Amino acid sequence: MDLKDAINVSETSDHEVYTMRPLFQSDLKVLGIGASGQVYAVDEEIVLKSSRIYQRPGRKELKSDHRHFASDAIFHSGLLRNERYVLQLLQRWPHPHIMEVIDTDHAEGVYLRRYQPLPTGERAVQSTRIRWYREIAEALCHLQKLGIAHADVWIDNILLDSQGSAILCDFSAASPFGQVNFVFEDMPLPVSGPSPTLSEATDIFAMGSLIFEIEHGTRPNLSIYDGDLILPDINTSHKGIATIIRNAWLGNYIHTSEMLTSLQSLDTRSVQGLDDIYPSSISNALLKERVREWRESREIVRGCVLDNVLSEDQLQELGNRFGFSKDKDLIFNGHEVPFDIHHV
Repeated sequence: MDLKDAINVSETSDHEVYTMRPLFQSDLKVLGIGASGQVYAVDEEIVLKSSRIYQRPGRKELKSDHRHFASDAIFHSGLLRNERYVLQLLQRWPHPHIMEVIDTDHAEGVYLRRYQPLPTGERAVQSTRIRWYREIAEALCHLQKLGIAHADVWIDNILLDSQGSAILCDFSAASPFGQVNFVFEDMPLPVSGPSPTLSEATDIFAMGSLIFEIEHGTRPNLSIYDGDLILPDINTSHKGIATIIRNAWLGNYIHTSEMLTSLQSLDTRSVQGLDDIYPSSISNALLKERVREWRESREIVRGCVLDNVLSEDQLQELGNRFGFSKDKDLIFNGHEVPFDIHHV
């Protein structure tokens, strides 16, 4: 199906069905589409992540269609604003195994360094896989020092940089510790496991599932039966890896740093230091200048950077019209960065 013809059919709690038509930028290459938005290629080194943009209902459409448009537009704007907040923290406190943030100051979205997906087909050698696990755990430790759970640690959110190192990406689900982790009876477990709230423990659980998937080539079949967590068989030739997966699922690690210590014990070679952030890469300043030039060119040629992006004033107008707060879905209001991060 052509992206321009895609539709979202949604159903409200009282079973009212309505249709939302996502709009895509036809002149830009789409690299990824997720629940929170889409990722476009700016060039070979830069991507733009924007929130979902929907076709606005015409004047002859039902009032309910306009109300649903307003609700969805405000909701997806809130997702981007939440992610923007996390990325701004990561601009201030970067980490070599977390995606590099280039620019967060524009209405159309956030600009990020471009990476490559994990290879498909032939599996990487075990020493490389162990290094990836260690690098992802290091990234999670750093993020959690900000008081934030990633809340979506799975294989699609792990990329590789030009040196072949693992990069943690996609912070659209990232949340302050203590936010609800939605778990429903008779439904598959969410990626963060059975805990009712998000924390270090939920990211650790997800990390166990990620390692299982990379080792086995398939996602684990985890479930709850009569209050007990049912685990799949772990068939890996490395007993240490199997033990780490099981400990992650069973809650035997209190902190991600404990899981990291276990992973480091599997690979006794020297651990890369954190002093040189993003080595052998085009500088952030040069990438930011390229973003500026790209935006200016599009504004001259097209009159805007992206079509149909709603401004803050337009979102506020929609909210006022239908009784929605444009800030209703913001989850970081009042969030404070723990003091310890200032020493990182």
